[in-house]
Amino acid sequence: MRLDGQYGTGAVIADLAGFPSVPRGKDDTVLDQESIQSRLHLPADQQFSRWESGLVRQLYDCPDVPVGPEGCRCRVVVATHPALEKKSRIGHTRKGVVYELFLTHLPQDAFTASDVVALYLHRGAFEPVLADEDDEQDPDRWCSHSPGFPRSLADRLAMDLDRAPGTGASA
Repeated sequence: MRLDGQYGTGAVIADLAGFPSVPRGKDDTVLDQESIQSRLHLPADQQFSRWESGLVRQLYDCPDVPVGPEGCRCRVVVATHPALEKKSRIGHTRKGVVYELFLTHLPQDAFTASDVVALYLHRGAFEPVLADEDDEQDPDRWCSHSPGFPRSLADRLAMDLDRAPGTGASA
């Protein structure tokens, strides 16, 4: 289950324990924890890029991190990218870097950090691809305004009929 940032707190993570979910973390104090800070000083585990935006995120996988006042332990994937001139609407900007937090109980041996981010951002990585279908033109627009389309279609259908068993010139 994908949950937006308003649900990314320790209390919600505790309620969702045992249920596969990926909420975006909203508590930036998680970034101040020693385990997170020490992990961020090491090389990233993976890179994640979105072809439609060209944005490349560095991913840091941090297992067993206490989140929220309740201290609910979960896996935190920290995604970082350089801040742009325009203030980022998502994530927490610190010293020219945008930090995004993704909280989950999904196991590291089954889901990479990149998988976790893809599940959240792309809802399984199909959304951007399938969203292109929404932008396609109506067939009525291009069929009626493309010269030769009805004739090409008729020719294609006739060829298929000629090849069908029991039809065509040899029947």
